[in-house]
Amino acid sequence: MLFSRSDYRKYIKFSALLTAFIFCPNFEAQGAAFLKKKISPPHSVSSSFLPNGMQFNHKIKNENGDEFSIENLEGNVVIIVFFTTWCPSCPTVLENMDYLTEKFREEGIDNVKIIPLNLGNESVDYLKIYYKGSDLQLLNVYHSLPPGAMSAIRGVPCCLIFDKSGTPACGYLGAENYRSGEFIEYIKKLAQQ
Repeated sequence: MLFSRSDYRKYIKFSALLTAFIFCPNFEAQGAAFLKKKISPPHSVSSSFLPNGMQFNHKIKNENGDEFSIENLEGNVVIIVFFTTWCPSCPTVLENMDYLTEKFREEGIDNVKIIPLNLGNESVDYLKIYYKGSDLQLLNVYHSLPPGAMSAIRGVPCCLIFDKSGTPACGYLGAENYRSGEFIEYIKKLAQQ
């Protein structure tokens, strides 16, 4: 018997809850994030992706090796996308981010910064080849973070969104549809605040 798309999503949600129950010491917070109704934002960063008040304080290096942090981007909405080069659904999410980069440029929204960060040991040159193979034309390349840098992240792709003050606003785990009107409107509202 084949599952309908709705049944499949319920199965995935149940599997995620079961996994959180078995493997996560903080199940209550994890379960609450999965059970929330799908509205913008559908998940809470603090309860799902950055537990126990943990902050994203890693230094990010652009392809030229210049370092910066989230604090340096104050006044911008920052979307950080964690991916790996071996993840099967990561290219789709990166394509969505490439699309958003173009859309925001066309609409004159220049205070949204999208930062794709690879969790791995790949070099910038390797990532450029990966981007080219995935037909990513507008996203900037950044140095990879070490695989254990974000041990709080439960999987990839993962997207963390920070408001203009650098405060975590929301987070998504998995291959969400970042081209949806709901998501785009949410980002625009954050950018206008």
